[in-house]
Amino acid sequence: MDKLGYVLNPALKATLQRASSTESIPKLSGDQDFPPTISTACSTSPSTPVTQSPQAFLDEKPAQQESTEQQSPSSSPPNEQEFKQLKQQLDSHDRRIKRHEKILEERKRQDRQYALVLYGLKELDVQPPQDWKSKDDSMTQLLKASLPKVPGVSYVWISNKRLGSFSSNNRKPRPVLIEFPSMEDKHQFLQLSKPLRESGLRLDDWLTEQQQKERDALNADFQALKGKGYKPFFRGSVLMYRSNDKACVCQQDKADTVPPAL
Repeated sequence: MDKLGYVLNPALKATLQRASSTESIPKLSGDQDFPPTISTACSTSPSTPVTQSPQAFLDEKPAQQESTEQQSPSSSPPNEQEFKQLKQQLDSHDRRIKRHEKILEERKRQDRQYALVLYGLKELDVQPPQDWKSKDDSMTQLLKASLPKVPGVSYVWISNKRLGSFSSNNRKPRPVLIEFPSMEDKHQFLQLSKPLRESGLRLDDWLTEQQQKERDALNADFQALKGKGYKPFFRGSVLMYRSNDKACVCQQDKADTVPPAL
């Protein structure tokens, strides 16, 4: 059949195309399906093909990458000069932190120097009012009713509030913070210390955390002074006692050098 007949006869054209396709070849019963493999030439025997799975082929690292990883040196520790520079930087930061902590502590003490804390004032039997004005008014009325009347003592305060949140399970009443407009008013209010102690109440300074730690470190000296017949007291975090009508300061671990009271 000539070329023209092939083109004009569609049935013949389709038959020839199916015959040339591998899909038209029937599979024999002994044939098996094998996983696809990638043939590579072995360097020792070029004529012998080596089959390798696709995953193993992908897992292989390029030779250039392996050589780069082997040649990359590990990070070396800093030398002596670098170590000194790092230490100087750390020391400088440490000094700055301590300086700022000292400034912050001084500001806290300044803010609290016009305040006193009253311990032992009974709590209200019911939950205090939620609005601040009613709460302050009720606290003020309770405080005024609890303060003794001392002739010649005159003072005013600008605010008062409980420290801490209210809870009906509190075994002890919350302390009361009292703030004064001046140091003179604070000193006048301190004249109530003795009659307040007689009624089970106690006044103290409003201490910072650092001041409280300093005071706790003086507990042994406080007890030692009491054992020698003195009546020691604190002004802030400073331990003091009176000897011959003179106020004296007792340093930490120095109470054993103080002679017994006369």
